Amino acid sequence: MRRLFFIVLVMFTASLASADEAAGKRTIKVVGRTEATVTRQSIFLNDIASITSRFVKDDDEIIALQKIQIAPSPLPGKETTISASRILERMREEGVNLNKIGYAFPRIITVKRAARAVTLEEVQAAIENYIANSGRDVELKQVHYRENAMIAPGAATLEATPFNTGRRGELGFIIKAAVEGEKPVRFKVRASVDQWQKVPVANRPINRGAVISKDDVMMARMNVNLIPRDAARDPESIIGLETSKEISYGEVFRKNKLSIPPVIETGAPVTLTYKSRFFQATATGTAIEDGIVGQEIRVRNNSSRKVVRGTVLEAGLVEVRP
Repeated sequence: MRRLFFIVLVMFTASLASADEAAGKRTIKVVGRTEATVTRQSIFLNDIASITSRFVKDDDEIIALQKIQIAPSPLPGKETTISASRILERMREEGVNLNKIGYAFPRIITVKRAARAVTLEEVQAAIENYIANSGRDVELKQVHYRENAMIAPGAATLEATPFNTGRRGELGFIIKAAVEGEKPVRFKVRASVDQWQKVPVANRPINRGAVISKDDVMMARMNVNLIPRDAARDPESIIGLETSKEISYGEVFRKNKLSIPPVIETGAPVTLTYKSRFFQATATGTAIEDGIVGQEIRVRNNSSRKVVRGTVLEAGLVEVRP
């Protein structure tokens, strides 16, 4: 008896469906949602509306309706709104005869793009990967990041590019997060680091007034945060300089403790050379002050006893302009 009732019900339902079809009723129903979340770069009709029919013959048309692109999606984590009029306009543009389907849309539909936050662990791994391949002697201490950069869901590839923040013990990084098929997202983070660098230091105690030789210098690995800003970085730049103050063993060579030794010292005999357009002459003289190459100093002509100013050309030679 129950089986007979079921068969009769199915036949009755089928007869109603046939009647609807015969009467030319709108068998496809499109009902819009008030809110929707999408994962793709475009918003399709299927994302914002339910598209149904009781008839198998409508399957191909339903699939075509589902694939109608309505608008571009917002960026991951952002939202946009679409009006009912815009949806109907897009359907007409795609050749849909609105008189042959049933539809109902709210005046405004809010669409949000699915997203996830880039994690601190992902950012830290990207920075550590940069450090490992950079050849720089850097130790990462802490990454300052609030996990507020949003990207599309899925696996992401991160790249870190450094920039100088101007602060000691800190590096800045531009992080590029890329998800396949999506536009990369870029954002900045700061990282506390220990940076190490080899710099020249004194290989032994050096007295004031000594001229630095290669034997006075050795290289030492030091934390950049502890290196004075005026410390010499290149050992060749300090060879031959004179110390204006004592330098202790292991101490860096600071510019305020170094000077270029004079090639002419006070009281030293010098040759004075006089040049003009019409003549050239030389005379003996005495330096009244120390001088380095290119420096102007006072000298006394031994013959005339006159004090003049001249430019140091080299050790023992001063050019005087008439």
